[in-house]
Amino acid sequence: MSRTPTCIVSVIFFCLALAEADWTSVTFGDITYHFDDADKKYVQIANHCSNQGLFVYIENEEQNSFLANNLRDNNPIVLGIKRVGGVWTWQATNEPAGYTAWKSGEPASDKDCAYIEMESHWISMDCNTKKKVCCVEGLKIKNPASDIGKVFDILSYMIVRSFRKLTKQS
Repeated sequence: MSRTPTCIVSVIFFCLALAEADWTSVTFGDITYHFDDADKKYVQIANHCSNQGLFVYIENEEQNSFLANNLRDNNPIVLGIKRVGGVWTWQATNEPAGYTAWKSGEPASDKDCAYIEMESHWISMDCNTKKKVCCVEGLKIKNPASDIGKVFDILSYMIVRSFRKLTKQS
């Protein structure tokens, strides 16, 4: 593990300086996991990781085991997975989870977020529960930004269509 007290992300006029955080990084192939000692809620971690990389996203058993084996001080971390409309969905891709590693009896029906423990199991939790932070860089996933263009196209079409209706009524 290595400390990462430098700026690792620069986006237009924003630079995320990690000197203030106690980040530790481990690499698995092309993937880098950045661990922080902070305890945060799901939504706080999602915002935190949007500046750092991606919220933890696990594609297979090998990644799951590696991540669990590298938990700092055996502290569980929040996963970037959330139940949306009854479907466990990855925050990084907005797609249903293919691979899962739920502990026996999980996920609970009344919990919508999850964390990973050192035994490589996933446990559901209330989204307001605070756990440790881990953000990821280097995952080869579907680019969510490509869908943004489609959204803008649809919105533009709807705005133009609405404007035309309004001008015809006038």
